[in-house]
Amino acid sequence: MLKALGTFLSKTLPHYIQFITFRQKELHLDLYSHVNLKQVLFFLKNSKFMQFKTLIDIVAIDFLNNHNRFELVYSLLSIRYNLRIFIKIHLNEFFITNTITDLYLSSNWSEREVWDMFGIFFKGHKDLRRILNNYGFNGYPLRKDFSVIGYLGVRYDDCDKYILSESLEMTQSNLEFIHSKTPWK
Repeated sequence: MLKALGTFLSKTLPHYIQFITFRQKELHLDLYSHVNLKQVLFFLKNSKFMQFKTLIDIVAIDFLNNHNRFELVYSLLSIRYNLRIFIKIHLNEFFITNTITDLYLSSNWSEREVWDMFGIFFKGHKDLRRILNNYGFNGYPLRKDFSVIGYLGVRYDDCDKYILSESLEMTQSNLEFIHSKTPWK
């Protein structure tokens, strides 16, 4: 059934799909970067042969040194046919894609999470605000270029029973040691 679905999609959407792979009884579609993702998802959701009506998750992956740095993976489920499909798109440094909240209401939370953690902007999203980090937080923590050193240290003071935020002061030798161990050079 899965091979037949892959063949059907490659014949139906030849200008959208870059390549198709099968892994562990699941179908993976890599789309061309210029493709309108909404059109593909609309087809997968509303086609009577597909009926991928449930969006499970949106996952972002950061490949720091690639030309298309970010990869977004949309996980869809067809309850009627008991099938899963993963749609991948690749984004460059501009980090913008269109929202799909009008197709899948569950994408609201996932898109906000991806924006909060990676800084990928979803054009047309009506409520794009932080959900996991503080509103005053600077940066996107799951990016590979995010500083792991930080500028504030947080600790709990047992005597005063209070959480303290203090500025970190590191000597140059400490910084050189930390930066020499980074795997992203």
